Amino acid sequence: MAERFTQLYELPGGLYAPGAPVLIRSGELLRDALTKNAVVQLKLYNLDARTIRSVKLALVLWDDQGNPLGDELERTFANLRAAQDDEFGRRFALVMPDHEVSSFGIWVKEVVFADGSSWEDNGEIWEHVDPPVKLAAAYNSREMAAQFRIRYGTDCRYAPREGRLLWQCTCGTVNRENEKSCHHCHRVRKALMNVNVDSLRNECRQRLREEKRQARELESEKPEKKKWGGWSLLRWIAVGVPVLLALSAVILYGPQLLNRIVPLPTATPVPAVELVAPSFPPIPTPPPTPEPTPTPTPAPTLSPEEQRAADYENAVSLLEEGSFSAARAAFLKLEGYNDSAELAQEAVYRKAVALYEFINAYDERDIYAVLSMEPGGTNRFSLSTDKALALGSSVVDVLRASCGKDTVDITMAEVPSEGLKTLAACTKELFSLLGDYKGSTDYLNSLVDLTDYTKDFFMLCKAGDMYGASAWLQNYKGEFTGRDHWLQLLELYKPFCGNWALYAGDLTLVPLTVGHVFPCTSFNSRVMIDGDYATLRLLIREGESEYTVDLVADTGATTFSCFVDNAYYGAAINVMDHMAYMKYVNGSMVSSCEYQRAA
Repeated sequence: MAERFTQLYELPGGLYAPGAPVLIRSGELLRDALTKNAVVQLKLYNLDARTIRSVKLALVLWDDQGNPLGDELERTFANLRAAQDDEFGRRFALVMPDHEVSSFGIWVKEVVFADGSSWEDNGEIWEHVDPPVKLAAAYNSREMAAQFRIRYGTDCRYAPREGRLLWQCTCGTVNRENEKSCHHCHRVRKALMNVNVDSLRNECRQRLREEKRQARELESEKPEKKKWGGWSLLRWIAVGVPVLLALSAVILYGPQLLNRIVPLPTATPVPAVELVAPSFPPIPTPPPTPEPTPTPTPAPTLSPEEQRAADYENAVSLLEEGSFSAARAAFLKLEGYNDSAELAQEAVYRKAVALYEFINAYDERDIYAVLSMEPGGTNRFSLSTDKALALGSSVVDVLRASCGKDTVDITMAEVPSEGLKTLAACTKELFSLLGDYKGSTDYLNSLVDLTDYTKDFFMLCKAGDMYGASAWLQNYKGEFTGRDHWLQLLELYKPFCGNWALYAGDLTLVPLTVGHVFPCTSFNSRVMIDGDYATLRLLIREGESEYTVDLVADTGATTFSCFVDNAYYGAAINVMDHMAYMKYVNGSMVSSCEYQRAA
């Protein structure tokens, strides 16, 4: 990536406009060395509780002199499944049409949500938003950051800040102005924005002093080496033994040596003799001095409370390094010490969120698993080779990283082993263990929505697009309960959909149903299926205004009706391409009309 792409420009920070459901977190302009194209990569953030399906963007391009290059561009991120707090867009590259582009401006024009609702840009200015700042950088001290986490929680990472109708929690979640507490970790905004820094600094100093005092106590409890007159016993042995051996040799063999070197009288001639070196008995070699055996330093004895504190710190370290299962077991073993019960949940939560993020980034269908939160347990995954190739070369590494440092076994198999469930089902079970801890229920609901691959079909049915729903279901290759039933139901309601023109009868009858008096010569209709009921909606236009008439039937029935002021109104297909509309009072028909299908 670094070799192929060269950065040409980077947004100075995030961008946001008041009321927008999306925050532009970052953006950069890159040059593709292979294709020579200029591409824009963005990171967007969903602030809204609704899942985003598509985002339409507007861009303006400038050359290196700041001159605009052409008209405003529009680009769309489609087929998204971005839940609240999800970051998305990074995997998309927006190719720019002009190779001379040096910088760009960008804003969001439209957002469409999964429930069919939408948001449109209202002309507000998209202004700069400062990037998040880590705690250590904000306080210019790692110890102050550690003290902040001691006071407010181990998941605190960023300095809280607010502005531009947004505020960022210390956990990293971006919240809107009207949210009094973080919708992710539930910390109270007012408390975070009014941290007493002096008090926090004093707590930090006291903690550091206490840690130094404890370190000195541990050092003083270590046994000292025994001293003899300022010299250690080892030094006395090292110096004294050789001296004693030398003195012993002199005492034993000194007289013999002196006798052999007495001088001869000078007057007496001495015959030539061969000088022979004196022979001395060998000096006995002293036995080796054994090395003294060091006395082991006894480990400091901890009180029960100190031992629990040490075990707690070890458990926190396991959690921070991503050993989720081991950390959970260690916290549970502490049996409620400090906040260990909450942190045992935190270990499950972090693993569940990591797997949720994997599912949000990848199509998890045909990935099967068995997850473990027991220490030493194995998280088993199974997927086919074709599935792995379809998801990309990094999917195995990302899947493994989702479990932190817990043991992972990934098998490539066309058919999963017995006992494995879908990855989504396993992740739902983890969130189910947590109750409503840190919004786990919201994650669970989002996960249900995220992995409902048939929801597009039911959205088409609810919107009244019978032809679109029929085409979707015929093309869908996955498992779909009641496929034949739904295909028959769609065929049943297709004849009710389309444009109609008056054929005969009372042309004021349809408008009178909802209190209008203008004649109705034509309308458009659709059937909207939602659960046990189907609604026939007639859309009537009168000049520049329009209104609707809704009639309801049980799903599967073909006569639609409504009651207004003791009158019964009904609509049905009486003959092919003809819709009858009738009014009954006290069981007797008092008026009717008929419309025929129009081109």
